[in-house]
Amino acid sequence: CDFGTDQHNLKRAFTELGIETASSVDGGPNQCFYVEHMYGAKVLMSTRSTPPLREQGYWVDDRRYRMTGAHFSIGINSASDIMYFLNVRSAQHAA
Repeated sequence: CDFGTDQHNLKRAFTELGIETASSVDGGPNQCFYVEHMYGAKVLMSTRSTPPLREQGYWVDDRRYRMTGAHFSIGINSASDIMYFLNVRSAQHAA
């Protein structure tokens, strides 16, 4: 949950809206979560190390799917009743 100029540059917008900018790690109300469609627990492992993304896959009902590399970061500030997306990369663009 870094809102500075080196990251998402949301600090000014949050400040002007009266929204606290501190991360929950620093005692603030902003909690951030990162979800990715790669390197998961269900990835088929061919060796002891995790294979490159293009070789990653998993099985569901006898059908193999490949990992897409899609990911997103989401922030939640329950004190201000807001939810915001910080980074989004869709499966279409990541695949």
